[in-house]
Amino acid sequence: RAVYYNSKPRTLNPKGRNETRITCWGGKKSPLQNQKNTGALAIFCFSASDNLKDCDLVEVWVCGSIDEEDLVETIIGEVLPGTALSGLSTQLLGGFAIDDTNWKSRNHEIPEHWKVTFPSGSEIIEYLPKIFKFKGETPDKLLLERREKEYDLFRQVEELHVLDKVKEGFDSVEDFIELANSVSNRRKSRSGKSLEMHLEKIFVAYGLVKFTTQSVTEGK
Repeated sequence: RAVYYNSKPRTLNPKGRNETRITCWGGKKSPLQNQKNTGALAIFCFSASDNLKDCDLVEVWVCGSIDEEDLVETIIGEVLPGTALSGLSTQLLGGFAIDDTNWKSRNHEIPEHWKVTFPSGSEIIEYLPKIFKFKGETPDKLLLERREKEYDLFRQVEELHVLDKVKEGFDSVEDFIELANSVSNRRKSRSGKSLEMHLEKIFVAYGLVKFTTQSVTEGK
C-alpha cells in the first residue's frame, strides 16, 4: 500500500508533510522486513489492470545470495547499486529496461568511429579523462565516480548501436532474443572488466605501482 501525504505542497501547510510511505510488507517475518537483506537485489512485479490506473496484485522477490543476484542479472542485465530498472516484463526480462540514472540528459561528446564500431571497455575508460574532470577526494569516492561516468558513456554508445535495431522491430521472437542476449552479454562483460581497470588507474594515481593485472594464480 502506497500513500502520498502531500498537505504541505497542496494546502501550503508549513507543518504538513510531503512524503510517500509504503506499508503492508507482510509483517516482521517478511524478507522485505529482514535487516539482513538490506541492499539485496529485489524484483517488484505489478499485475496491471485493464484501466492501467492501479494494479490488481504486487509480488516481490528478494535475492537471498550473490548467486541469486547473478542469476537475475543474466536475465535482465546489470543493476548498479542504488539504481532501479523498470519496464514491461517483455522489456525487462529481455534485457531492455529503463533505469532512473537519467544518463540521457548528459549527452557526452564521443568519437565518430565509435558510432561505427562499438569501443572496448579499455577504450571507454581511457577516454573518460578527456570529457570529465573527476572530483573524488578519496579512492573510494573516485572509484564510484569513475564507474558512474563510464556507465553513462557506455549507455550513450549502446543507444547509438541498439536503438535503431529495436525501432525496426523483429521478424521473430528468436531475433529479439538474439539481440537481447547480445546486449545483456556486452553489459556483463563490461561490468566484470570495468572494476579491475578502474582500480588499476586509481592505484597508479595514488602511487601504488607494484602490482599486476589479469595475472594467473595457482590453479588458474
